[in-house]
Amino acid sequence: YGEGEKPNRLLPQLMQAAQEGSAIDLTSGIQERDFTCVHDVAEGLLRLALCPHPPKLLNLGTGRLLSVREFCRVAAKVFAMPEEHLRFGTRTDRDDEMKHEPVNISRLTSALEWQPTNDVREGIQRAWNARIEKEDS
Repeated sequence: YGEGEKPNRLLPQLMQAAQEGSAIDLTSGIQERDFTCVHDVAEGLLRLALCPHPPKLLNLGTGRLLSVREFCRVAAKVFAMPEEHLRFGTRTDRDDEMKHEPVNISRLTSALEWQPTNDVREGIQRAWNARIEKEDS
């Protein structure tokens, strides 16, 4: 998540609703995801490019799961959006929704002696600031 996401993705839709002062229809939000900030993904890829012996396969993520519901709540706080504008359960959960287990990032941390550092609140704040700056320019 972060700057550059397509408008139909969750974070841009939340930002749009916040700016309009409107409510947003959401699923139950019980789905869990490894929300990894685009800045951490970019840094991880750059570090891998410079790594003398990168593993052939690794996961680039935080290693922590967060529910979509909690992600939305954090975003609402960052945007000063009333939590009642998050209309959980007004959209149907998809039957084919993937279930996730925590991502194992041990190869990442071993090879790079690094792991993503942006917490969700920081990443959402960065995306929000970038959106506001873009609109102001």
